[in-house]
Amino acid sequence: MNKKTLATLAVAAFATVACTNEKSMESGIRPENLDTTVVAGDDFYQYACGGWMKNHPLTGEYSRFGTFDKLGEDNREQLRTPTLQKYTFTYQHNFTKITDIEGRVTTMQFNGFGQTIGTVDHTSSIGQNYEFGAPGGMGTEEGPENKLLLTSKTIYATENRINYGGFNTPSAIDYFTVYPSTTAVSKNYDYGEGNTGTGKMRLTKSANNTSAIVYQNVSGLAVGLYTLSAYISTNGNTLTGDGASVAANIFQGSSYRTSAGSNRITYTKSGEWVRLQVTFSIVSGDTSVDVGISLPENTSGTVYVDDIQLEYNLTGGCGSFNQLNNAALLNSLNSWGGSGGFTVSYKDAYAPS
Repeated sequence: MNKKTLATLAVAAFATVACTNEKSMESGIRPENLDTTVVAGDDFYQYACGGWMKNHPLTGEYSRFGTFDKLGEDNREQLRTPTLQKYTFTYQHNFTKITDIEGRVTTMQFNGFGQTIGTVDHTSSIGQNYEFGAPGGMGTEEGPENKLLLTSKTIYATENRINYGGFNTPSAIDYFTVYPSTTAVSKNYDYGEGNTGTGKMRLTKSANNTSAIVYQNVSGLAVGLYTLSAYISTNGNTLTGDGASVAANIFQGSSYRTSAGSNRITYTKSGEWVRLQVTFSIVSGDTSVDVGISLPENTSGTVYVDDIQLEYNLTGGCGSFNQLNNAALLNSLNSWGGSGGFTVSYKDAYAPS
């Protein structure tokens, strides 16, 4: 062993000199990496590296293991551990549910050969299907075995997080609350023609005394981007002041965090409906959001509301109004029933699609 080799090995016994905020310095020599039972002049390699070799015995996966190898291993462990902590996996027959630390759920669906045949993002309601060639043959380049044959278009579905936002029954207005309750705002069901079909909510603010919001509270939203929209009509009349808008007040527990609102409207022609929308973010710690119609202090008059929708999306904007109430069964079996001998029951369990 030559002197250059010995010098290289000796470096393994030292660590980088560290500095504190006070500019004080500590020795770069780590005594635990030395073997002081050996005289340096007799066997410098054992003297310089004996402690390290004793504390880090070589295992089968390494042909060598020095300080830089340990540094790389420590870095990989620091990167790996937080990543694993961010996800939980639920394994079932032919599908796996993956839940991230924010509660967002994705499903990977498999066929009997273990090939991925579908993915579903349950927060955004986006899915995609795949078709593979069945296993078999020799797997040559010419054959279809195990190859991706077809990929579906990305499938987008609109899930409305608001109950009875289509006002298809008089009891729908009971799901909305006027705040504060002392304001001069009346809330009524109107049987006349709405934006889609008959039925709408009529709000009348009789005085410019205070601001008000007519809202529905929605909880349990996953972290992400949401769009609130509603169709508004004044039916040929003019609201005083700033007019009506759609608005969202976001809470963390009982504490208000922030709000978001659309542009305001004061007039539409008779029979005309205008869609207002606002996009906002739900972040970690948010527990609920009050969504509905905002009427500022200086506004009075009558406004009609129909097809209120709160949907998760990736880029903002709103989809077509989903007229099927509680389509995602987010509110148990509300709006669903059975006939013709069928019994409908709700099971609070995971559904893969």
